Amino acid sequence: MHGIVRAQHSIKTETALLFSRYFGNSAEFWMGLQSQYDLESAEDRLSQKLDKVVAYSSGE
Repeated sequence: MHGIVRAQHSIKTETALLFSRYFGNSAEFWMGLQSQYDLESAEDRLSQKLDKVVAYSSGE
């Protein structure tokens, strides 16, 4: 758990199941937290590249 709190390790499926049993909530809750963290981290890393992407237009 120490590595997860310090963002050195991610929450894997098995860990989510164990945490959900221990804390009395769902594994989906823990997987959702990890997914949200991963997306925010990727946005931070790719911010300059994402700023250059032009949205698709169907031309209509």
